[in-house]
Amino acid sequence: MPIFAASNRQNRQKMNFWKHFWYLLITLGVGLVVCVGLQMVLVPLLLPQHQVDFYHAVQWSQNLFLMIGAPLLWTWYIYVRGCAHSGTAISAVFDVLQLRRVDVRMLALTLFLMIASVPVLDALEVFNSRLPLSEGLRAYAESESIRNMEVLRVMLQPDGVLGWIALIALMSLATAVGEEVLFRGAMLQCLLRDSRINHHVVAWLVGLIFALIHFELLGLLPRWLLGTLFVYLVYWSRSLWPAIMAHALNNLLALISYKTASPQELLQATHKDYSFSSLIILLSAVATAAILWQMSRYKDEKGCC
Repeated sequence: MPIFAASNRQNRQKMNFWKHFWYLLITLGVGLVVCVGLQMVLVPLLLPQHQVDFYHAVQWSQNLFLMIGAPLLWTWYIYVRGCAHSGTAISAVFDVLQLRRVDVRMLALTLFLMIASVPVLDALEVFNSRLPLSEGLRAYAESESIRNMEVLRVMLQPDGVLGWIALIALMSLATAVGEEVLFRGAMLQCLLRDSRINHHVVAWLVGLIFALIHFELLGLLPRWLLGTLFVYLVYWSRSLWPAIMAHALNNLLALISYKTASPQELLQATHKDYSFSSLIILLSAVATAAILWQMSRYKDEKGCC
């Protein structure tokens, strides 16, 4: 009897996972339809005279409707609707997505981690761009990267204090919040709560999906590593905020790098060289490992997974 009961529980859990996963895809599809509809409205209004405003509006709509609105709606429908909970529905949704208060020490460690890991991530990006690929795949990857850089060059045009504020709000803060709510929030909770997959496998799986969704083959490895690292930040802190902070810092550093580069340097990003010496990269790896070890101790103290 206990064997049958365990088997039934496993079957129900498996069914719940696929049911909830498809609901998540449907909700994201609705968010995507809203974004496409808004984009169709904006095309005759802003193009071709106001390219910068058009790209910024599209990015804001993706962040708000696709990456934040859709996951929040899905979380409420799957885990909060019809369930008893203390406080408001939105607070319950935030709790499911682990948008909780976090210890200041974890935020400080996150800051040091992202600064210390810059040389390692830069070296990994160069290594990734030099991996042997077939001629056709290499040509496709480089053309996609150049196309993305051309769009980015347009988006980075605003100057002055207000221009920097607008870029940081959109490309550092809003994008970080949106992608973390979607990937390390809704998607992570769906896999952890409703599947029987080991949480370490879940971390690398979510990181891989995060990397693939950027459609940047030449930057796949660093994005995969970062996406996985952000999952572990959630594991160790039991909060989404360190991952959001790390993501925002990474985006901010990239924004500064791209903003200060010349248009020619942006379009030649597929042929970049190592920015740091071997010694700096080695020291960066050691410092990064030490900070991660300290974070794992924080995890042990708090009893996280």
